[in-house]
Order: sequence, then C-alpha cells, then structure tokens
Amino acid sequence: MKDRALLFAVVALAVALPLSVALCEEPPAAADQQQPAEAQPSPQDVALEAMQRAQQLLDDGELKEAANVLCEAADKLQPSLQADQMRSAALRILAYLFVTEGESGDELEAQAERLLENASDKMQEQARLSAASIFIMSGKYGRAKEILNGLLENFPAPGEEELAEFRKRAEEAGRPDAVHPRLAVRQAAEQMLGSIEMIGKQAPHFEAKTLGGKTVSPGEFKGKVLLLDFWATWCAPCRRELPALKKTYQTYHEKGLEILGLSLDRDSDKLAAFLEAEKIPWPQVHVGDRTEELAKLYRFDAIPATFLIDRKGVLRMRDVRGERLAAEIAALLEEEQ
Repeated sequence: MKDRALLFAVVALAVALPLSVALCEEPPAAADQQQPAEAQPSPQDVALEAMQRAQQLLDDGELKEAANVLCEAADKLQPSLQADQMRSAALRILAYLFVTEGESGDELEAQAERLLENASDKMQEQARLSAASIFIMSGKYGRAKEILNGLLENFPAPGEEELAEFRKRAEEAGRPDAVHPRLAVRQAAEQMLGSIEMIGKQAPHFEAKTLGGKTVSPGEFKGKVLLLDFWATWCAPCRRELPALKKTYQTYHEKGLEILGLSLDRDSDKLAAFLEAEKIPWPQVHVGDRTEELAKLYRFDAIPATFLIDRKGVLRMRDVRGERLAAEIAALLEEEQ
C-alpha cells in the first residue's frame, strides 16, 4: 500500500526531468542568426523559465504558487508537449495539496478545471487520474466520472500485438510481471469509477476484531455517523491528519459521530504503543493479513483512505479530510434518521 503523499511528491518534482530533456533536444539556433529586438520569447524559453521558477517555489514549500506558475505558462503556449507536461505537473501538485495538507475549496478546484480546459486530448494519463482524484476528494463525483470516462475513451487498451511486444521486451528486461503503462492507467481509472459507484449505497459489510478483542462491523453503527479510517503509523499524511481528526471527534462524538480506525501496520504491538502515546480514543482494528481483502472490498489502493457513512448505513463520501470533513460530518448529523 503506497503512501500517496510520497507518490505525488515524487511525480510532481520528477516531471521536470522529461521536460528538460525535451527542451535540450530542440535544434540549436545558427550562430549567425539574429533575433529582432522586439522578438517574443520562444515557447521553449517560456517553458524552461516556468519550470525553473516552479522548482524553486517547490523547494521553498510554495506549492500553490508553483502550480499557478505552471498553469499560467502553459496557457501562453500553443498546444504542445511542453504545455501538457506543465499542466500535468500542476495537477499533481494540486492533488498533493489535497492529500497531504487536507486542502480543498473552490480555488483549487477552479485551478484544476482551468488546467483541464486548455489541455490536449493526449495529455498524460496520470495527470487525468490526478484530476479525477481531486474531484473525488472534493465530493464532485459527477465531474470525476466525466474525467475518468474521457480518459478511457481517449486512451484505448493496447491491442494483442502491442501487448505481446510489451511482454517480450519486459521479459528481456527481467521484468516478466510488468504491466503495460496504458493498461495500468485504465485499470486505475476503472477502479476509481468503481469506488464512485459505491457512493449512495449501503457500506460494504465486513467483520473484524478491535485491538480490545471486540468484533465490529459497519452495520452495527447504524443510527450514528461513522467514519472508517484506513491508515498506518508509517503513513505521514495519516499522522498529519490526527490532530484535526481528534478535534472533530471531540466536537461531534457526543452528537453521534463514531470513528473506526483500520490500521495497515504490520506490528500490532507497535500500533498499540502508538495509540497509547497519542491517546487516540476511538476503536482500532489491526487489519494485518486482511489488507488486500478490505482494500478490494472498499476499492482503494493507497492510504489515507476514509469513508463517511450516514446514520442509515449508506456510504455518502470518501477521502474527505480537514475542515471539509468536519463540515460534512456536521451536516450528516443534522439529517433525520
């Protein structure tokens, strides 16, 4: 199970590399070629300057501004590889903000829409997955479905000949289990669509034992608002969310909120020690060797993964955190049972 924060951070920062290589491949200008004084910067110059500025902002921790720099520069360019790469990097940065900082709101969503609006149909598949994840975390499930269905339409599955050639090259490289990149993206998109289809339906049933030895299941919390929190002590975004989660629990527990933690830690003793040190009051399940089973049941492939269930046992939203999570919980508590 991946730490999504690390995944997004690596992708966002590394995306500068292929762009720089592409720029270096541009043919050099002739030595005697003179540029008129009023000449505008070339697309390559615009892209390179934007990437350098964005990298500096990322180094300084100014993620929002870095995404904005990339977005504005991409809008200045005609549809091109460079423009798509900058939009892809910006979308990854925005997704990173949603995951690691719990940020959301109209401003970030509007920026994601702007990045998609001017993108070419062939913008990198991973960028569209990032965009879809942003709208899932924002609760805009219809928009996420549009993006994912568009991705599946624009990036068809590889044919048999292409797959056979890929498998041959993978075996020659000593990677017989490698998955074709386009197939992997389609599988991810289909899984995300499946997770959206769960919204509005009864939460999938399972039974598990807490560290205290009590058998629990989502169904037994009917009449309460329940947050299922799949997490781990080694997951940095999960730990960063704990103070806000504790505050939300303290505010709403007496009004009907319950939280069930489901830890993917390997060592239950270390988990118990962490819970005691952090004084986490809600019950915890050590998922252990049932990780794959529950991840498939709730259709997630990375943590943190949260699922908000209403008083009737209906799954209402997923992957909501930060201030928005508290607001959504308050709204569900006001609904009639």
